[in-house]
Amino acid sequence: MVTYVIEASNIKKYFPATKGFFRSSSKFVHAVDDVSFKIKQKETLSIVGESGCGKSTLGNLTLRLYEPTEGTLKYSGLNIYELTSEEMRRLRSKMQIIFQDPYASLNPRKTVRQILSQPFLIHTQLTKDEIKEKILNLLEVVGLTPPHQYIDRYPHEFSGGQRQRIGVARALALNPKYIVADEPVSALDLSVRGQILSLLREVQEKFNIAYLFITHDLAVVRSISTSVMVMYLGEIVELADVNNLFLKPMHPYTKALLAATPIPNPDSAKKRKTLILKGEVPSPIDPPPGCRFHTRCPWARNMCSQAHPELIELERGHQVACHLI
Repeated sequence: MVTYVIEASNIKKYFPATKGFFRSSSKFVHAVDDVSFKIKQKETLSIVGESGCGKSTLGNLTLRLYEPTEGTLKYSGLNIYELTSEEMRRLRSKMQIIFQDPYASLNPRKTVRQILSQPFLIHTQLTKDEIKEKILNLLEVVGLTPPHQYIDRYPHEFSGGQRQRIGVARALALNPKYIVADEPVSALDLSVRGQILSLLREVQEKFNIAYLFITHDLAVVRSISTSVMVMYLGEIVELADVNNLFLKPMHPYTKALLAATPIPNPDSAKKRKTLILKGEVPSPIDPPPGCRFHTRCPWARNMCSQAHPELIELERGHQVACHLI
């Protein structure tokens, strides 16, 4: 029997639309619309898509940082949307997040010792000496060695890559089984990205962690993912094993994203077919009828603007929402 760490079913999140200082009672931003997925232990599900497609909102919904409009989210079989605030507080130690910007996510007025002490002070009854020992061990795990040289430094004394290692250490403090990594390497130099991705893979294997990895960089996706979910205007358009997605993309939007990814080999780049999307992403307040991608799809037909495509499994583990397939 397969045991899933995370099971999301038909999650929706609509935000009231605003105009200036006023809210509209009749219009809503369709940030996440009927999304379902599962993540097993030691797996990484990556979410890709253009800005505004709902990636970060979905990540926050899985941690219940936002309350859903509809749907269920099960952590190890437990629906977290039904928990009381106190029950949710106790569960948070097992569900953590790594933020995008290592410069903004660490309190500049606190030392590494103070930053990494917070999870233990809130969720455990450890003594001061025991907490220090835990912090030193965490710094070793994330590659800041010797840890005694780093424990009493402030964030401004570290490079961007080192700060993100501290962010990873903070997420690992209470031995979580599920981590949302929200663009964790996008703010880092290219030379440092590989190091942080390698660190994330190492700690995933060591501590049996399930990742929801949010990114717009398909090169990063290929190096860290088990499976990939492509989102457009709050909906899933394709969900597949990482190798299948790159070798056999089916949805036109997925093909467009892959076509826009730089290829380091100039000869291969010249041979690749170009697929440039026209127009702008429609408003999530008033999404197009039928397939939401039809206004930009080069192969759209009349039916695409009339009927909403269902997400169906065309091959084992490969789901697509498209009338043309």
